[in-house]
Amino acid sequence: MQTSEEFELLWTLKIAPSTLICAWRVSVDRLPTSSNLVLRGMQLSNLSCPLCQQYTETDHHLFVMCKVAQCI
Repeated sequence: MQTSEEFELLWTLKIAPSTLICAWRVSVDRLPTSSNLVLRGMQLSNLSCPLCQQYTETDHHLFVMCKVAQCI
């Protein structure tokens, strides 16, 4: 969990609002990845990453592990 100082620092950064919101959503695990959507009760037929189709789509996979995302 983020501390209030970390959140304050995040919101004072001079970057695009959409980037700030994405960073905040990653920090609180609220990106609409397939794994999060299933946890919230959605029924999905495919949980795999839409880029590589190899692993379950999580924020960690998308931003750290996915080889296709790394190339982009």
